[in-house]
Amino acid sequence: MKRNIILSALFCAAAVSCNQEPVAPQFSEGLKATTEQHSLSTKTTLFEGSKVVWEDGDAIRVFDLTKAGDASYQGSVYTLDPASAGLDNGRFNGETIASSSYPDIRAVYPSDRVTGISGSKVLVNLPAEQTYCENSFPSGANVSAAVGCTDGTLQFRNACGLLAVNVSGVEDYTTVTLTTNGNEALWGEGEIDLSAGVTEPVLVMTGDVTLERKSVTLRCAKDASDKDGMFVEKGSSLGQNGDVIAGDAASDRTFYFVVPVNALAEGFTVTLSGHSGKFMQKYAGAHAENRIIRSMCVAMPAIEFADESAVVIRTDVPNKAFYKDMFNDDGVGVCPGRGNLNAFKDLASRGFTYEYVECQEKHRATTYVSSLSSVPLESRNAMLKYYVGSDNDSNGYLLYPDGEPRFKMFYVNGGYENTHVAAWTAQGRENIRTFFYNGGSYTGNCCGALLCTYRNQPGWTHSGQTPVTGTVGLWPGYPKGMAGNFTTHFDVPKDSPLMKYNTLEYQDIIFDGHVDSVRHANGPFFPNPGQVPGTEVLGVYSDQSRSGYGYPCSIAYKPSIYTGRVAICGSHPETTPGSECLWFMTSMFRYAMDGVGIAKVKGILHNGEVRNMTKSTEDKDPAFTKVGDKQCHHFAFALPEGARNIKVRMESLQGFNLSLRMASGTFAFKEDAQYKVENTNAVKELTFSTLPKGTWYVGVQCEDTVDTANDDYGIIYTGNTAVLNGAPYRISVSWDFGSSSNK
Repeated sequence: MKRNIILSALFCAAAVSCNQEPVAPQFSEGLKATTEQHSLSTKTTLFEGSKVVWEDGDAIRVFDLTKAGDASYQGSVYTLDPASAGLDNGRFNGETIASSSYPDIRAVYPSDRVTGISGSKVLVNLPAEQTYCENSFPSGANVSAAVGCTDGTLQFRNACGLLAVNVSGVEDYTTVTLTTNGNEALWGEGEIDLSAGVTEPVLVMTGDVTLERKSVTLRCAKDASDKDGMFVEKGSSLGQNGDVIAGDAASDRTFYFVVPVNALAEGFTVTLSGHSGKFMQKYAGAHAENRIIRSMCVAMPAIEFADESAVVIRTDVPNKAFYKDMFNDDGVGVCPGRGNLNAFKDLASRGFTYEYVECQEKHRATTYVSSLSSVPLESRNAMLKYYVGSDNDSNGYLLYPDGEPRFKMFYVNGGYENTHVAAWTAQGRENIRTFFYNGGSYTGNCCGALLCTYRNQPGWTHSGQTPVTGTVGLWPGYPKGMAGNFTTHFDVPKDSPLMKYNTLEYQDIIFDGHVDSVRHANGPFFPNPGQVPGTEVLGVYSDQSRSGYGYPCSIAYKPSIYTGRVAICGSHPETTPGSECLWFMTSMFRYAMDGVGIAKVKGILHNGEVRNMTKSTEDKDPAFTKVGDKQCHHFAFALPEGARNIKVRMESLQGFNLSLRMASGTFAFKEDAQYKVENTNAVKELTFSTLPKGTWYVGVQCEDTVDTANDDYGIIYTGNTAVLNGAPYRISVSWDFGSSSNK
């Protein structure tokens, strides 16, 4: 039925390897299987000295790969010998298998999760609902698999990872729901490749990623159809209360989710629901360390449960508070001259703001830099300052201290992609992903478009280079190369989202849907945009003499309300003169910026509580991290009927200038706030004798920012650079009942 976590005084060593068994067991005596132990070197182990054991009733499904070609073949079920219950080395009983077939044996636990086999890939189905059990992971949810050894031993290894949600507070819980912000499924169809030589099986999710498959629910009792009202695993500290886990006897609890490998790096939300209708949500932003790793347990920071059921948070308000609108990457290995700035300057004349990096080698005879090793160290270090960070700015230019986007849009020029992506470094690429998945938009041309996709198809090279292997993969599809340097043409379909910007006029010409004579330099096109659901076609190649004819030259993609929007193009309208190309680029930029992620609340304020927003980037706790320059942090609270003497108080620290704003029913941006205090005082308060009941939003915006100057590599920051690492503050709300006097 399940594997249980048993506390042990000593940590059990790793499972026995294929060549450690001196005596090969006979399958007629039972199939021998070992479990994988949870290593103490993981980020968070389940317990100090825990081990995984087999339990009475466990069953595995066993396949012989020599029979896998038969479509009707479903393998055989083997059940645990009762004498092996409680052991990590168990013996399973079933039909006899010849010793010559041992290397062809594949097995999966639990047997009822297996749906078939295709070649050497075993097909499984993760459940949409998991079940709570005390100090453990749910029954049958942690799928594991084994490849047969020549001695007949099956060494099972976990194919998923774990997320631990630690909660304190007295509450009766009914469900805990995990929802990913990424374009990934947490349950449903999947497959495990068990080819010969595979030592670490990984469950890879397959099938369409629907909205439903992005959430998995942990039920705190058996299914409602089960009327016995008993807990799946009831400890002495837990009381029974119908069909819920009762919290009146124990205030601390850990909920374990079994999660597919590589999920959650793009951020996620955990929703705790109480029996009385109370609930609480905790949001985790995009971060590489949130990524689920096979057979490891990643733990969220501890949560103290506080009811948020009366607060209604809007999810239809885009973020409006950024340092500036656009950041242009004209870094190493790209075409110099920043021809795209024609479009930037046009938008600047309409009120948009921008900055740039230009880490080119100066005075070179060649246009491009084709090898990172040929780029001076000073240029590479300058790139690190922009994308990774420095002593004055531990986040890099793109990010605020809490990982939120500092610009609306990040734009990448064309050039040599391998050089460019190497100059970003792995951490820089991760920061670009964080920028996008937390709400900033990405645009790019040629190389800049390619770097936004998955690595190119096997066998396709660009300009004679080896395939790119370090892209940021924001559009999770594969482009194709259109080799050569020439001019081509675009057609913009009438239903293209860009056409809504057809109110701009250049040289007294209104755009007619055709972009003529666009420079092309070995860039990509997108032969199958439908491979990524939600992809929009912005323009199509209309030159019949080219291989990309009839295929999209430009696409857009926005995977969720929390992310920014991708808008990329395979050619170079940014360096092609003319009003049509200028229209195309400015429209692509505007559509990207109109697709920034929604505004999010940092947390719910509760009556009388003080929230300290004093943590730094290195603390990796964005819900309590300092606010950046021109950034606005948002909070909400539910004001009850009859509340009096309402006070919202904000105290800024270390001499930073922060504004305090408040609004009813919507986010308290500067232009939307109904009440505000904007001065240089360290302490700011909004006080009211009474206010209408309902959800109120509080906004805290940092008015301080840096000064700018130029060096050989682009924009540099001077002046108040301390604000780049954030301004700390405290925020609170309080009210009384029964008195109409204002304090």
